[in-house]
Amino acid sequence: MSSTRAAPVVSIITKTVAALLIVIVTSASAANAQPVTMTGVLELTPNYRPSVWQPVRLEIRNESDQAVDGAAVLPVGGSTGAASVSFSSPPATMRLPVHVPPRSLVRLHVAAYFPRLETSSSSKKQIEVPPLSTAEFRAADGATLSRTPIMGLPLSAKAGVQGEEERGQIVLLVSGRANADADADAADESDVEALASTLTEKTDIPLTVATIAPDALSRDPQGLASVRAVVLQDVDPDALDLAQREGLLNYLRGGGIVLLPRPLWSNETGWIEPFLPVHRVGARRARLVEDETGVGVNLRKPSMIAEAIGANGADALLRSHDYVHVAARHLGLGQVIFTSFPLNGLDLSQPRAIKLWEKLFALDEPQWEWNRTQLGAARISILSSMIGRKVAPWSLAAAVTGVYVLMIFAVQTLFRGARRPRAFAASVGGAVALSGLVLVMGATSRRSAGDQPLQSASLAIVDVAPDGGGLSREIVAFAGRDLPDAALKMADERATLRPAVSDSSNRPTIRQEPFAVDKAGIATSRIDRVWEAEAPLDPNVRLTAVGRFGPDGLSLEIDNALGQKLEASLVSIAHRALAIADVPAGRSAIASLHLNERGDYAGGAGGAIASELSKRRSLVLAASLAPAMRTISIDQSEPAPMLIGWLAAMKDAELVQLGTEQATERKSMVMIRTPLRIEAPKPGTIVSIPAGLTNIVTGKLAYDSAAGELLPSQEEGEWLIGFAAPSAIGRVRPSSVTLEMRVSLPGHRMTVRKAQCRDGKAMLNYRGDVIGEWKREVGLRRVSFDCAANDYDADGRAWLMLQVASSAQGAGGASATPWQIKDVAMAMKAEAIAPPKAIVLDPPPKPSETPGEK
Repeated sequence: MSSTRAAPVVSIITKTVAALLIVIVTSASAANAQPVTMTGVLELTPNYRPSVWQPVRLEIRNESDQAVDGAAVLPVGGSTGAASVSFSSPPATMRLPVHVPPRSLVRLHVAAYFPRLETSSSSKKQIEVPPLSTAEFRAADGATLSRTPIMGLPLSAKAGVQGEEERGQIVLLVSGRANADADADAADESDVEALASTLTEKTDIPLTVATIAPDALSRDPQGLASVRAVVLQDVDPDALDLAQREGLLNYLRGGGIVLLPRPLWSNETGWIEPFLPVHRVGARRARLVEDETGVGVNLRKPSMIAEAIGANGADALLRSHDYVHVAARHLGLGQVIFTSFPLNGLDLSQPRAIKLWEKLFALDEPQWEWNRTQLGAARISILSSMIGRKVAPWSLAAAVTGVYVLMIFAVQTLFRGARRPRAFAASVGGAVALSGLVLVMGATSRRSAGDQPLQSASLAIVDVAPDGGGLSREIVAFAGRDLPDAALKMADERATLRPAVSDSSNRPTIRQEPFAVDKAGIATSRIDRVWEAEAPLDPNVRLTAVGRFGPDGLSLEIDNALGQKLEASLVSIAHRALAIADVPAGRSAIASLHLNERGDYAGGAGGAIASELSKRRSLVLAASLAPAMRTISIDQSEPAPMLIGWLAAMKDAELVQLGTEQATERKSMVMIRTPLRIEAPKPGTIVSIPAGLTNIVTGKLAYDSAAGELLPSQEEGEWLIGFAAPSAIGRVRPSSVTLEMRVSLPGHRMTVRKAQCRDGKAMLNYRGDVIGEWKREVGLRRVSFDCAANDYDADGRAWLMLQVASSAQGAGGASATPWQIKDVAMAMKAEAIAPPKAIVLDPPPKPSETPGEK
């Protein structure tokens, strides 16, 4: 019986072994049939920032005995078809030539960008994630040798929500720790994943972490484009090679953040020392870090911290009486940040610790990408308006009109009386003949269009750093001749190139190293493609602007090292524009600034009649300052002040060039921006802040800071509204203020009361003095009064109470007509008391209090 039962078992085993042998033989045959294989992944992290450059790592293995020459091809951009794309992702194909020796493995990096990808669910409730793209390795003759899908998930604000603003960020951790498991405590202190997870939960801004070794730090110009901050954890910067150092400096000058938590390396003469915001003096074990007032932030456990003192020219953001715990030094548009404590050393259960990291990673600050402003959508129409079709000269048009008038006059003179009908027939015949002549001339002109010069239009935005360098962006379009094979090249080998407008059915192919296009596809009378380029700015290019508030308002000192004057200049501060005179090359002082009307961004002296150029400049500037997605919020962030102007031309701004010598009529606009540093006045200085430059704190009232207005409302009640001097001035003591606002009260009564502060805090006071009361009124209202101690809080913010009640008669007293306040502003005379606070740490709660109690 046992042998009988064993027979089926042996048969099954035999069949299984045979099947395995077949699979092995088949696999071997397939391997021999395909000696070239390829794999590909997103280089930094499986999560990607939509429509932002990021590296894709490809590995090509050649098992044959012969070398293979070809190119790696990767389609990028375009719509996924699943949902609308939040940011523009014009399609293109990236191409990188590659040589694969026999019996070898070649690793390469392809620059790529992808649209926001929306996942879908199958009928089995399983989430389906389609590939972002499919990379191919093609031979020199175009044959596809291998291919691989590229997978990834978008780092979006809210998954599955269409039209949501992309706010996710990537933190790149460059770790020099060879074996993190060897020291569990050290590994826990450097756990950036835990830090990112907590910040994501508390700030609602998705953060993801990519961890690499020092030798993997990118050397490509676009390799760090998707990274918000680079953290050098236990890394001696001298271990980086020259190409990595240059890439890191370009990243910093372009607006990046390099964070050095608890740097304890011994070398104090390395290349990065001049850029550090501190001088390191030692190390010690601590339980917390404190500010100058004694308020501290607890560490998760006693840890070694770095002892350091502030360096000249750096900002000490958090310091005790003896040492600096957090400091920053600006380099270009970016910052080098030092922390005395380890990366994950703070106790993140403290709200003030979250605020500290949010400040260091600049999560609430605007980004520099085109598509984070309304200029991302408006720039294409602006370029189209700059390129016009060739038309007949005015002399020819005048000649045709003159001939027609003379013909009509001659016909009417010859045919009179009874022959008047013949005059009508002759006039019609002459008009037809003249129209035919014009058509013949037009056809002849179109046939000779190939001899017409090319036209190009470019818009460049150059962000210049006060200490040199920065970032240059350009969009350019060509038209005027049919040149499908026109080549484009880059003026700077560090520049990147991508289409801003293209057709998914005819993707342009972009070569890398350096970036170039072989077939740009230029047409005679239409713009099929618009190109977008970006490159770091020469460190010798510099523009410095310092603002000072005094008794007469705001004055400027400008050091213009651009080599030419800034035209149509203005200062952008607190969502308003102040026009100034043209800024000459060299050093200059400006004391006359004109506050424009809200929404008016015309710079310079201006005039009664604005030219087409000034209108176009104003349109570009307004779009560049407006967020891509306009939101109404209670919490209003203070925009960074900037000096903005225009150049007639700038060589460093012309990034995209034709590959061959072609006569081109170029129309360009070059906008220059640089941060305006507001210098804090000395204590005791009297400052005057014009209306419109104070920041508004609306409390529970929804306020549109860009429009300067409260939302229309039918609600009745009482609200506090505050007005603060620009934070860079520091603490002030207001002496007199003037409130301005445009009220619309068709069915309500509004009462404004002062004296809304007690013991340095704002609180409702129904007995405060009435400074203004309006009932069923519409129009601008202005009220001035002298300030007492109960009119402003400990930070110098002036507070008022708005009481709104219905003026309707009858039961309930409710009005169906909404009320609204527009153009809210306050001019302020004040005395400077103290410099600004860099980072405000709230005192920890008392042991008897819970976070929700007062």
